[in-house]
Order: sequence, then structure tokens, then C-alpha cells
Amino acid sequence: TGIDTNHPDFAGRILYESCFLATGQCTGGAHPAEDDNGHGTNVAGIAAGGGTVAPIGVAPAVQIAAYKILSANANGNLSDWIAALDDIIANHPEVDLVNMSLQSDTGCFGGPMETAVTMLRQLGVATFIATGNHGRKNSFTIPACIEDGLSVGASYDTDIGLFDWSNVCTDPSTAVDQVACWSDSADSIDLLGPGALITAAGMGGGTSTFRGTSQATPHALGVAALMLSGTPGLSVDELEARLEATGKLLTDDLDDNVPTTFRTTPRIDARVALLTGGDDADGDGCLTSEELGADPVLGGLRNPLNPWDFYDVTGDGVVNLLDDVFAVVAAFGPAEGEHYDAALDRSPPPPGAFPWDLGPPDGMITIVDDIIAVAAQFGHHCSGAP
Repeated sequence: TGIDTNHPDFAGRILYESCFLATGQCTGGAHPAEDDNGHGTNVAGIAAGGGTVAPIGVAPAVQIAAYKILSANANGNLSDWIAALDDIIANHPEVDLVNMSLQSDTGCFGGPMETAVTMLRQLGVATFIATGNHGRKNSFTIPACIEDGLSVGASYDTDIGLFDWSNVCTDPSTAVDQVACWSDSADSIDLLGPGALITAAGMGGGTSTFRGTSQATPHALGVAALMLSGTPGLSVDELEARLEATGKLLTDDLDDNVPTTFRTTPRIDARVALLTGGDDADGDGCLTSEELGADPVLGGLRNPLNPWDFYDVTGDGVVNLLDDVFAVVAAFGPAEGEHYDAALDRSPPPPGAFPWDLGPPDGMITIVDDIIAVAAQFGHHCSGAP
């Protein structure tokens, strides 16, 4: 719906504006993308807000190209959306990332919108697309279904109690990293991001609070912007691969009134995505790049910022029988015991966490928390499964 062009949080960073509305509601003048709904300003604030008034955005220094393709009542035509994408392709090669926080009720089909998103990808431009808020768990509408886009669903970023999305679904309870019942999903979904409730810039120079996959999408785009800032020249394939490999895996197995899919999807994690792959960020003897990606045996992701999640007590890059498993067995007992060694001790994963998520010494080497944990990793090396 555009952007509040006078908002202090965007001062000096709106490079250009454009409006595409076949209904004739483009105002023209100096600010054709002026927001008259509020949705677009909130979305822009999540991705790029400078933090002067509202909470700071994910990438507060990026430059903004503002397109208004939805009217004051948040309606628009697919042809308007295509026209905006075509304008970027034809006239703005400086654009690096595109955010599409919008949805339709139209099924998936090929055509000019898919062609435009594919062309953008070929030009090195990543297009982040909201999956939609229909509560569908096995299908997308356009544009989320476009394969060359990066589809982004929503999770909660705090406990807001019962959450009802009128005429769609109800989450009887909510929690951090819970997949929202209203967030559309499908096997082709790429990412999740925080989507409720998100406070960012608002019309009139203030703040606003919205919820939806529209809010999750600019979180993902913002992380991509930070990645490009740190490593210019990353391809879309590289951006997508790193975002997916470094995300926290969330599973949709919720007690809500939509079908349970048990689909596991990475929720963006900026802190891990921005690590340099050649470093050993947590000092556990393994390169950060080796700790990225799901392990097919234990499941879940290792954390490049957790020095305790790899039970390699000798630091030789592999969990073997003599140096690691037997060493932990020999140190069985409490901290005051004769053979206890804190270097061999780990605390168990928190409830519901993956087996990799071991913690620092807890003062007791036990069968369940330590001996079984190190035995489960037997044969594993820095990059996971043997």
C-alpha cells in the first residue's frame, strides 16, 4: 500500500517511488507511493526502519524503492503487481531485493508474474513473497506458489494468548516460535519469520502493529539485506541456501483447528546467517560452515554459536569410542566425584529441543544426559553424520 514518505524512520533513504493501480487511484505528484492504508509503512518499517520513532528494522541502513500496488482498502489487480515487477526489471537494475507482502485468492498458474519473478532471479534479485493468511496447509495461491520466489510463512515471536483470525482459524494458545495456524504452508515453503504481533513504523510518523505473513516476509528480506551488506555479490541461490541452512527448524504440530502437517521449516536466524562460514564461531573445533545443515541421523541443526552441541571432548573433529565415549563413561558421577571432569560434562537439551542442543556442564555426568548423548553422536564428525 505504499509508504509514509515523511516518516522519520525512512528519512533520506527513499530513493524513488512509483504507483501502479489500474483503478485510477494513483495520486501522482511528488509522492505517488504515499501510503493511505498503513500496511505498507509497517512492512517497510520491519525491513528498513531506522529506529528514530518505531522499533528499529532488521536492516536500518538500506535504501528503499517504494511501490504502491494496493489501494487504501488493500485491493489491487494482478496486472498492477506484474507492472511493478516489470518496471524494476526494465528500469531499476540497482534493486537487489524485492518484498511482496500480499496475497491473492487465485490458484497457482504460469504467466507473466511467474515470468517476472524468474527474470528477477536470473538478474540476481531475490523476491521474498508472503505465503498468505488463508490457513491452508497444503497449497499456495499466487504469487507465493512461484518457484523462483522465496516463500515466507509466519510464526509467533511472543506469547499473546489465544489468537483468533476471523473466519480462518484459532490458535487456543501461542508461544515463541509457534507456527501460526493462519499461515499458509505447502511442501514448497522456503522460510518462516516472525509474523505476530509486529510493531514497526506507522502512518503519520508514528508506530503501528500488524500481524500476518506480510510481516514475516520483510524480516526475511531484512536478513538477506544484511547478508548482502557483509558479502556483496551473493547469488540468489546462495542467499536462499544460507537462510534455509541457518534457520531454526520449526514443526507445525499444533493444537489448533486446522490440519496438522508436521512439516518442518526453517525460521530465519539472522545471528547465524551472518556468520562467516570459514570461522569457528563457537570455538568447538568445527568451522561454522561445517555446522550448517540438518543432520539426517540425529535430526535438527547444529548451532555454530553453541560450543556444547558436539560431544567431541578431545577436539579432534570426530566423536570416537576411546577418546570420547569411554572417557565420558569413566567420568560418571557428580562433580565432587573422583573421576569427574567438567570438560566431559554436558547439560541435556531443553524440552522439545533436538538432540544436538546440549548445554554447558551441569555438575553431574549421568547415563541419560551424558553417556547416552555422547554415544548417540558416535562416529559423527564436524559436519554431522558420517
